[in-house]
Amino acid sequence: MGGGLSGGGMVVVARGVACALAVWSVACDATAGDVLTALGDAGDGRADARAAVDAAATPDGGGADAGGCAAMVDGPCPAPGGVGITVCGRVLDVEDTSIVPGGGTVTVRFFNAVDFPGGPSLAEATPDACGWFVAQGVTGLIPGLLVLTTDDAGAGDVYEPVLTIVPASTGSAVRVNAYTLRADTDRAWSAAAGLGGATFSDMGALALIFLDASQPPLFPFLSGRPAAGVTITEGGTPQPGDDYYFADGGPLSRSVLSPAAGATGANGSGLLIGTQPLQEYGGQRAGCTFGTAKGVGPGVVQIQELYGTCN
Repeated sequence: MGGGLSGGGMVVVARGVACALAVWSVACDATAGDVLTALGDAGDGRADARAAVDAAATPDGGGADAGGCAAMVDGPCPAPGGVGITVCGRVLDVEDTSIVPGGGTVTVRFFNAVDFPGGPSLAEATPDACGWFVAQGVTGLIPGLLVLTTDDAGAGDVYEPVLTIVPASTGSAVRVNAYTLRADTDRAWSAAAGLGGATFSDMGALALIFLDASQPPLFPFLSGRPAAGVTITEGGTPQPGDDYYFADGGPLSRSVLSPAAGATGANGSGLLIGTQPLQEYGGQRAGCTFGTAKGVGPGVVQIQELYGTCN
């Protein structure tokens, strides 16, 4: 459970796999690729988006919301063609897992790990009315780690900067959920955590979503079930002064941050501040093995789905 405050560092991560860190020391020149962008409705769409998630949560996965996003079923993720890659997925609000539709508010950008932060992006895309985005034929990738960011810079700052990092290689199609964090959600979490006027985004935080891939997924946009009872670890050791968890009763909601909680609840999620560069962060629960993530610096929240298996 959360308590103390400490500093952050640079970002590296592996999503459920072990990735070589040498990619961070390789120089490169990035070039923008061709991007397929599907534009959708204006407005934040949270009411319809919540209905879409509720439809997905029905036992048969049936139903549709007013926007026609039936059970949040993925669209096609086309082959990249040539030497590029395709990146596709769903843009989701991390607080309630509602879809974040297009309309010019949120942009997904893609970077080589060695170019982030501050370097040129490889490409960008915006979600359609159901939060689905596709960037096809993205070139300039240095095989290894691909950084995805979501933000609404210049569009009212409703959202805080968020990043996710995934393994990627040329000629592949990468499917990933690109999460967003609303500024009001960040403030509410931070106030509940008692961060002394700072926010998780200001300090830099690692938000981990632990998923048991040995269980059938409850929802079509996840590859496993949220794992309760997981404690975030640094180098295999719990960090009871810097970790925070949620008291929400549902698997997709992260609204109620509970400083008293010492492990993940029904949503399998937790936050960690005070991370260090190149340090390994993972999850601990008897009978479970999860992937790991690395440290994060100030000014951004890194959201990672960490898949594993539980006996």
